[in-house]
Amino acid sequence: MKTMRSIILYAIVLTMISGCTSQTQSIQDKSIAEKEVSTKKNPDVNEYKGIPLKIGVLGSAPEIRETNIEFQELSLEDLSIKKVEEYDGIFIMKEFLESAADGPYSNTFKKSDIPFFFIETKAYYFPFIEDKISYKDYTKRVTDSVIYAFGYYPNSGNVKTWQLNITAQDPSEKEKKEIIKEIYSQIFVITEEVKNTVHVSDETSEK
Repeated sequence: MKTMRSIILYAIVLTMISGCTSQTQSIQDKSIAEKEVSTKKNPDVNEYKGIPLKIGVLGSAPEIRETNIEFQELSLEDLSIKKVEEYDGIFIMKEFLESAADGPYSNTFKKSDIPFFFIETKAYYFPFIEDKISYKDYTKRVTDSVIYAFGYYPNSGNVKTWQLNITAQDPSEKEKKEIIKEIYSQIFVITEEVKNTVHVSDETSEK
């Protein structure tokens, strides 16, 4: 019997409110818009075929199916607003989550006009924009074990976030690798949508 595989994409539009605790509670209470994307039924999980994207990666670039994605390796020193906005999106890979969250980069995450994706985060996005709590401390508050990636787009204060999960029950290593590739394809779709929105907004403001 084949293992049922599915990805749940949580599309969250949050209004920034004071205090990490209250924001965490809103997610745990499921008071968010939720959309399920099935790998068997939804074409959005197929290989991304959109416009070419340039992604900055803090860490090792992931294995993907697409050929229209350019990855460029970043260092912690590159986490400035000016530098990250040269890219269509930024991936913070697992091995750099703690150092990126605990370093002096909160303004970059809060004010840059691009989406960030925290890969295998155990603390959502909160420690990346809050200086008063460490990544390790925040992981103790989160019990979401199925999350694979969490996307965060500052959007001039009208924050948008996306949670992408692995919900398959006991997938084999081969199946898990394929699910992860599907998640990245969905991330590229999100990144393209943000890029197009920003482009339209820029054109409107110029008129």
